[in-house]
Parts: sequence; structure tokens; C-alpha cells
Amino acid sequence: MDFYRMLESSGTDIGKTFPQSQTAIHKVNVEDIKHIWNQKPYTLLADDVVVPEPILHPKAILTDLVSTVTISLGLLVSERLKLIIEKLSSPSDIQFISINLHSKKTQHKYWVLRPFQFDMALIRYDASEIYKDSTLLGPFEKMHIKSFQEYLDALKIIEMNFSHSREGLKITTLCFQEGISNNFLQIENVKGGIGYFVSDNLKKHIESAGCTGISFEKVGF
Repeated sequence: MDFYRMLESSGTDIGKTFPQSQTAIHKVNVEDIKHIWNQKPYTLLADDVVVPEPILHPKAILTDLVSTVTISLGLLVSERLKLIIEKLSSPSDIQFISINLHSKKTQHKYWVLRPFQFDMALIRYDASEIYKDSTLLGPFEKMHIKSFQEYLDALKIIEMNFSHSREGLKITTLCFQEGISNNFLQIENVKGGIGYFVSDNLKKHIESAGCTGISFEKVGF
């Protein structure tokens, strides 16, 4: 089964600016313990977490997937796109958080798609390329990782030394295993941080529904 990375579009279909939302309404101070910016990454959030409410830029077009700088971990999706993802994937490792998106004088119901688990075990490591990555120097050392366990072992060592080395892992070429039944995958440590991948079947449903603001990049096997 083919997979595609689902990305926020940066083309003319989203209007004349990128990202589409560059400001937000904060209902609590950004230093408040309930603000989403102060939550531990990749964990299931409490029901009372407070999320910034994005404001659509006047030059942007409202789409089903909206690019924004105010939500760093997750995607901003419409009700329509959320329902398609839920129907075809039944993801147990995603939390959907309801928010308002402001456009001029109108509020639209949107959802933050936020991951708290990743599908790293479904990667074909012997066909992927992984580098040791520095926040200062970028990818600089190719890692010869052949299995999920080797990936976990390498990540553990790097995390133990992170306080003084500022290093991490970066997957530059990604290949998935064959026979994957999941329609929606989430992968960490790719370009941009987190990658969201949809099966060919899910991609067709998203496109046939007319969902907007999305670009797809095919992934190798």
C-alpha cells in the first residue's frame, strides 16, 4: 500500500500568505499552567487545557488544513477532514482538541490533531536513511540503524547526552514496511519534526471529499 505525507499547502490555493494564521487569541496568559504551550509534548492532555484560537490572516483563504504558527505540535483541521481521518483510521494515538478559528467576524469550529504516540515500529530501517543531527550543524553523521530496537537504543544514548551535545536523530529518507493495515501514521524526527502519513485509500477519500489546503508527497517502500 502506498503512503503519502500530508502537508499544509503553501500554494496559491491558500491565498496570498503563508502560514494562513500568524496570530491568535490567548484566553489565558501564555505562562499559565493550563496553556498548551506549557504541556509536556506527546502526552494525552487534560480536558481543561487552553489552546490559542488562531486568527485567519486577511490575505489567506479558509481551508480544511490550515497552516499556523500558534500550534507547534499538531495539525489544525476542519470538522470535515477530522471525520474522514477518524472514519478510515480510528486512530487511538491521536487527541482531537476542539477550538475556534477566527475569520473576520466569523468563528469556525476546527480541531487540533495532536499526536501522543508514534508509529516508529512500522519503518523499514534497513531501507531508510537516518543521521545524527545537531541543532547547530544539521545532519552530519549517518547512522547505520537496521531495526526498531536499534533506533530506540540510539535515541536513548543521544537523549542521555543531550544536555551537553544538543544532538538528535533525523530521518532524511523514509521507507515503510509492507503489509501495513493502518491508514494514518505519525512519525517523529523527520523534516519539520513530525510527519503525518496517509494511505492511498485515505488520500483518495480526502481528495474526493474536496478537502483543501493539503499537499501530498509520496513515500518510498
